[in-house]
Amino acid sequence: MIKTFDIKIPLILALNLCYVYIISTLNTEISPYVYIMLPAVFIVPPALFLNFLPAMFVVAFSALINEVVMPVRTGLVCALWLSCAYVVHNQRFRFRTLDAFSVISLMLVLNFSILLLYALFLPNGCAGTAEYFYRVAIDVSVSSAVLIAISKFTVTLPADIMRVLGVDISVAEGD
Repeated sequence: MIKTFDIKIPLILALNLCYVYIISTLNTEISPYVYIMLPAVFIVPPALFLNFLPAMFVVAFSALINEVVMPVRTGLVCALWLSCAYVVHNQRFRFRTLDAFSVISLMLVLNFSILLLYALFLPNGCAGTAEYFYRVAIDVSVSSAVLIAISKFTVTLPADIMRVLGVDISVAEGD
């Protein structure tokens, strides 16, 4: 299983907890108008930088923490996040260079897919169908705009922090 302690695990967990706090604080202020949901921020860095089991642990923990603050019905959210992390983890060799275009594209596709599945299969009560899909469209649009601005930063932040600490990490090659 996990033979040696991997310092990347607590680092990415700590960053995910910081992201939860920041997003929750922001959503507290703007939630009457729009709600920002960024599940890709919590899925992509562990899926790229960690081996399989630690990545699944970090993603599951982050999903359970996010279920508390997200306006979706819980239950299948963790399974959905784990399946997305599995797909990203298996395709991580395509993102070894961590160039901005591929990272932004990966995070946008992943975030849009998850939010679409949230809207279709995990609806949260609303006055009517038209109002619900209008609100979902607004939330997805704003979340995508925010994600474009922060995706490269959130993916490379663990590697940058480890580089400052003297450890060079890259996208994990194999398990």
